[in-house]
Amino acid sequence: MSRLTIRLFGTPSFAFDGAPWRLSALPRCLPLLAYLVLRREPVPRAAVAAALWPDELESDARSNLRRHLHLLKRGLPPPADAPWLLDARNRVGWNWDAPASVDVADFIDRVARAETRADAVALYDGDLLDGYEDEWLVVERERLRTTYLDALLELAALRRRERDFAGAAAFAERLLAHDDLREDAMRELVAARYEGGDRSGALATYERFAARLRFDLHVEPMAETVALHDAVVAGLALHDDAPLPDEHAPAAEREKSPFVGRRSELDALQRAWTRAARRFGGTVILAGEAGIGKSRLCAELAALADRQGGRVLIGATTDPEAGPYQALVAAAQQGLPALPRDGLDDLWSSALLSILPEIRAVRPLLGEPPALDDDRARTRLHEALARFFDALARVRPLVLVLEDLHWAHRDTVDAVEALARRASGSALLIVVTYRSEEAGPAHPLRGLARTLQAERRATRVALVPLGGDEIAELVAQTASSNAPDALAPTVARVSEGNPLFAWQLLRGFAETGVLPNGAVHGVVDAIMARVERLPSEVRAVADAAATVGRDFTLELAAAAAGTNESAMSAALDDLIDRHLVRESDAHAWSYTFTHALIASTIYAHTPAERRPARHRRIARVLSEASVADAAALGTLARHWEAAQDAARASAAYQRAAEAAAAVYARAETIDYARRAASLTQDDAARFAALQLAVRAQERGGDPDALRADVEALRACAERLGDGERFAALQSRVAYEARVGAFDATTPLIEAMFGLAERGARSERRAVAFEARGYIAAVRGLLDDAAGPLREALREAERAGLTAEASRIAQRFIQIAIRKGDIAAATEELERRRHVTDASDLQERMHILTAEMTCAFVFEDVDAQRVAGEHLLAVAERIGDVAAEAKARAALAYAAHRNGDVAAMRAHYDRATELLERLGDAHPLVVTILNRGALELETGRVDNALAFWDRAQPIAERIGAHDGVATLLINRAEALLLAGRAGAALPVARDALAQIETTGERRLIADALVVLGAAEAAAGERSGAERIRDGIARARAVGGGTSLANDLCVLVETLLATGATDEAAAAAEELEVCRASGAARLPGRAEAALGRAAAARGDDAAAERWFAESRRLVAARVARFEPADAAAYGDFPFVRALRGERAAAVSGGRGGGGPR
Repeated sequence: MSRLTIRLFGTPSFAFDGAPWRLSALPRCLPLLAYLVLRREPVPRAAVAAALWPDELESDARSNLRRHLHLLKRGLPPPADAPWLLDARNRVGWNWDAPASVDVADFIDRVARAETRADAVALYDGDLLDGYEDEWLVVERERLRTTYLDALLELAALRRRERDFAGAAAFAERLLAHDDLREDAMRELVAARYEGGDRSGALATYERFAARLRFDLHVEPMAETVALHDAVVAGLALHDDAPLPDEHAPAAEREKSPFVGRRSELDALQRAWTRAARRFGGTVILAGEAGIGKSRLCAELAALADRQGGRVLIGATTDPEAGPYQALVAAAQQGLPALPRDGLDDLWSSALLSILPEIRAVRPLLGEPPALDDDRARTRLHEALARFFDALARVRPLVLVLEDLHWAHRDTVDAVEALARRASGSALLIVVTYRSEEAGPAHPLRGLARTLQAERRATRVALVPLGGDEIAELVAQTASSNAPDALAPTVARVSEGNPLFAWQLLRGFAETGVLPNGAVHGVVDAIMARVERLPSEVRAVADAAATVGRDFTLELAAAAAGTNESAMSAALDDLIDRHLVRESDAHAWSYTFTHALIASTIYAHTPAERRPARHRRIARVLSEASVADAAALGTLARHWEAAQDAARASAAYQRAAEAAAAVYARAETIDYARRAASLTQDDAARFAALQLAVRAQERGGDPDALRADVEALRACAERLGDGERFAALQSRVAYEARVGAFDATTPLIEAMFGLAERGARSERRAVAFEARGYIAAVRGLLDDAAGPLREALREAERAGLTAEASRIAQRFIQIAIRKGDIAAATEELERRRHVTDASDLQERMHILTAEMTCAFVFEDVDAQRVAGEHLLAVAERIGDVAAEAKARAALAYAAHRNGDVAAMRAHYDRATELLERLGDAHPLVVTILNRGALELETGRVDNALAFWDRAQPIAERIGAHDGVATLLINRAEALLLAGRAGAALPVARDALAQIETTGERRLIADALVVLGAAEAAAGERSGAERIRDGIARARAVGGGTSLANDLCVLVETLLATGATDEAAAAAEELEVCRASGAARLPGRAEAALGRAAAARGDDAAAERWFAESRRLVAARVARFEPADAAAYGDFPFVRALRGERAAAVSGGRGGGGPR
């Protein structure tokens, strides 16, 4: 039995014979003890001395060891039969035969065995000797911590397998308490809660975690994490691969197959259409398995909308997507002839040129759009598409059907999301269809659906198989009157309610008169049964056409078949008669299979040995006919690849990648570029392709995939020249910075300088210096960043790199502002004004943004207004929506400071609208929060509360914890100002609890002050002391503009509690603070000073302060509308000035302006 118990995890403690034991020894004895118990055998004295005193001479270290061993022995309880320590001449160690228990040793023993692992983690009360920073100890501490966390994860998984879901959740929660960004632990927690019957809790856990990732790291959860979430949402058994429902019905079957069932689904679409026709547009996401009837349902909606005066545009996606934004471009091409002449101005029309060159037909004088960086140009393109469809919808309500988006790249999905955000105020209904089984849980479409549904911008309609009665109705409308009675139940049983399957079975029965049988196991079998009955010459044409794709022209089908067009006409007529093919509306002599599944099924059953020759003939026609424009380059490349011509395929993929990059389609750029790199044998071509793929991933993507591309780029560059090696190093630096491996960038940047010096190339030195400055800046080393950026700017200007010099200058100005070096920032700004071409609007916009920031720092409201007005003009001229929102927010604040409440509200309304369209949640929260704060300073308490109500769920969704806390602080302030102290107190308490979890010191100070005010108003004596604590904390972090408000609260609280002397002392501080910066509610500080003077009997001073307060209030409301002036006049301190309240009033902190 152990007599001595030693705890080294967490707070060290000792017990002997069951009673606490105080170790009376020097602090260094604890690391010595830990070192010995972590080793099973005695250790050479020299090793112990070197580990614990590494910086001492060997003789001094040995002396220290002897002294501390002596003190440790003396500090431990007296040993009984065996000593605690084994101390031979040359070795020292812990005596494991002694009656002692050491938690660290027990943990190591037990964690290694599955049956005792739970006991092991129970021993871990905290990190090993936390606070001691010996090098060896840090390593051991991290090793044990990692072992502990891994054990928790294993235990959570084990408990789930044993169906102990509560136990699994407990272990996962313990892990997350130590490392709150561990996705594997979060997945175990979500799974445990879900399988334990708490589905809502599981989903809430996921949403909080995902919001935290977005806010803290600006990344989305991993694909497997998203997949788990989707399985929970769908109610699936975890790790079950059962497919989800999905849809796809034909385009030609719309006209031929009867419409049966789907009453509730059609009603849902009709309700959405009716709302859209009244300018309450939205999005419907239609999902279901292949052949379930999505397209047929859309055809019914289209007919309804057409009957009611609407316009319908349909864009489909092929497999694979033929080009960037395929479905949107196809729909836009259909709608282009109906575009009103004045419906879309030249800026937005020109922004569409890259994907819709046909717009020149209606805008022949269009020039190129003003230059923007890729991110902003991409946003502008999305905005242009939204404005295009909105222009059509302003003429006639519009239904935009986008089919088969499960085949679309993320770029298309992102554009659809941008369009959906704009639809809410337009006469536009967007209907998106996709096959559920083709869009896995981590597909971008799933994210689109979640986001839009969470924001109440979309509804999802899932189609299920038809019932037996509905199949019987389909048979009754389709089959001849003499069809056997067994036909309907047979079709229902074999098709399992899939309309396309049932339709193919009915077509097969019409062609053969034979009832379907058990040999037909699915819709593919049903299709092939019909195809195999085709005459040989018709089958050959079907095979050739399917090789082209679902959509084909007579010319391409003839090329694939190796025959002339006239020979194909009769066969095509036969296919049309059999409802396998229909004529397309795209252009003359174009056709489409009536369902994508028909085309893919026929192609899959063509002889593999014949395919390369067919694809080669198709590729040659596409190339020779000069139809391989930007949208068709991907298709051309795929045909060359299927033709087994790697060289031509690689070249075509490279051109497709470049074309995709030109329209900001990043996902397609990456896919095409990687295919180009994989197929070429030429190093220079491979390097160009890989470089394009890497650049497309600069703004996001899978870090592991990017690393592979960067490494491949480096390996390729080694076989080329200095230029390629320099570019590869630049990409590697960007990658390492992105993943936070900043130390790894140092040798890379030095290598860049080496290559730059070897060629004496200013442009390379500019890049290297900029990289050095950028890395220093992102590490927070602002002083180390400024010098390299100055050098980078000098080298860029020497090399004549105008655009690069502009970018570097903007970065330098931002660093100077962050450092507080306003002189350097303004000096560089002035220099940029002189060297910038007046026609360079993008550079002008950068300068104005910096000017606006400087003006805000200087609190120069007029300068801020002027810069904001100029920035707004430039942003509107070049179509930069984000810059327009920024300008509007700045102008709103300037208008507020100048007392122009109407202008403040107009600018904020517009900024909010723009940010909602962009889907940029964090700036949106800040904007709405600030709008509420300024409404409060205008006196409109209820308006402020309404805005914060609107912002809080967004802040919670994205995990903006400081934003939530600020909203709660402001809400409590507003309630206090409205005289609702009882409602303010729980809100203030919640605010403090929220912000204490983040450790944001400035906000903790704010929360303490507002809570103290609420407590004092509720009669709690601790209120004043809490306010003082908040003020002290605020001073510790720099005070800030709210200090005058804080002191107002303190003075008012002390006066209300009768603490006149203390109030007088606080009033003296307030008077000093007021001289350097007035409170945000003009007149409030002066009213508090007047009351303090009156309380101490100085009536003359009191009257002076009251008169000044009245003057400031009058000046404040002079430009207000009557309702706003009345609201401001209803503040307690203003009412008291009018003599309506003689007694002291308790006034919570005023709105301190935007926090």
